[in-house]
Amino acid sequence: MFFKKKKDVILSYTEPTGEFTTRAFWWSEWWVAHRDRIERIGVWALAVFAVVSMSFSLWHVFTYLFFGYAQDQQMVVNQVNTFSDYTSVQARYTATNVAVRGVDVFPSSPGRFDIVADVYNPNERWIATMNYHFSYVGGETAVATDVLLPKEARPVVAFGIEESALPQGARLVIDSVKWMSIDPHQYPNIQGFIADKEQVSLSGLQFARAGGNDGSISNRIEFDITNETIFGMWSPLFFIELLNNGTRVGLIPVTIDIFLPGETRHVDVRSLVDRLFVTDVNLIPVFNVFDVSIFISPEQDV
Repeated sequence: MFFKKKKDVILSYTEPTGEFTTRAFWWSEWWVAHRDRIERIGVWALAVFAVVSMSFSLWHVFTYLFFGYAQDQQMVVNQVNTFSDYTSVQARYTATNVAVRGVDVFPSSPGRFDIVADVYNPNERWIATMNYHFSYVGGETAVATDVLLPKEARPVVAFGIEESALPQGARLVIDSVKWMSIDPHQYPNIQGFIADKEQVSLSGLQFARAGGNDGSISNRIEFDITNETIFGMWSPLFFIELLNNGTRVGLIPVTIDIFLPGETRHVDVRSLVDRLFVTDVNLIPVFNVFDVSIFISPEQDV
């Protein structure tokens, strides 16, 4: 279309100055002859491209308005309806509240009583530092602080409440709880770690009621306690749970000073509770095994 027979004539022409080659002369002549046509072709090409692009865009807009928007709304509804329920894995990220399993009151001596609540920390990787007090008809105890280890179930106690009669309507009031997460990389087996630090056994129980052959005015509970861990402890606290045929009849706190690994101590505790009878005792550790200050390091002299 653009090339005609005069191409051969132009190519046979020799420019006398030699500054303009024959082929360059031919292209110049060709461009001048066809420039208007090329510009029109370019304008039409751009116009066609613009029309096609606009048509494509409008087609997608109308398609979204009539079909896509409704599909998006349905997709949002489906996402909400099928969204994963993270409550099953909540324990990994947030702590579950401390559970209170019951409150009892026991006489501890004439005119004094112990209020006991059984609590449970259901979390696998959270330590609970709990501020609490007991309330009862006509009074309440001072606020106390206790630490519950992961998965620990044990009593918290207000000892020696002075009242003329057994307190009625006692209940545990948890004022606040501070949670501390345990690093799973540092403690991959938390329950195993706790068990290793709490391997303390009790043996040789002897119980003598008040007014026996020795004429004692108090009930006597004697036993041996052995530190079966490889860790020495400065002053670990234990609750001695007094049982009568499996039923709790009281709690006595006992602290063992400088309790060395493998050491056995003889413990002799007394109780002024009238008509107390004990068939068995249970040893309950009441210390935070994650607190390094509890334990005697090898570098420390004792």
